[in-house]
Amino acid sequence: GGDLLIGFLSSARSTRLMYKVAHERARRRYYTRLAAERLASEGYIRRNGDVLSINAAGRRLLNQTVADVHATLRKKKWDGKWRIVAFDIPERLRESRNTVRAILKRAGFAKLQHSVWIFPHECEELAQLIKEDPQLSRHVLYGVLDKIGNDAELRRTFSLKSGNR
Repeated sequence: GGDLLIGFLSSARSTRLMYKVAHERARRRYYTRLAAERLASEGYIRRNGDVLSINAAGRRLLNQTVADVHATLRKKKWDGKWRIVAFDIPERLRESRNTVRAILKRAGFAKLQHSVWIFPHECEELAQLIKEDPQLSRHVLYGVLDKIGNDAELRRTFSLKSGNR
């Protein structure tokens, strides 16, 4: 078993994959750091050592983004893709979990499952703003789906027609 593991780890393919994953993680950390520095310099978040927290100006920006996403629902033609925000926020962060849920509701998301919410239009900016809270970043996921099984009810919820793509 050990020989197989060493053989796999020393193969060129797995080494390239390892470097690719490490590079992507470093890139993500770099862009997250840049975003945090920009938000701090613009006065939307407070920095206390390694801990970041959103302030009143940041909450206003978040509320404006929620309103913009909600307005998109009424204006934009659907591209046929579903946006998913999923979270698994621990009980010790219950208040933050309730805040995330309230933000998604106000933005017009529909509850797909207990902590899985869906929206038919681009909203990655909103998801990124939610993830700016360092306590939440590892607990919130954003994704785009080309297709979801039996989406007729979701189309009705968002008043989308098959030809509305």
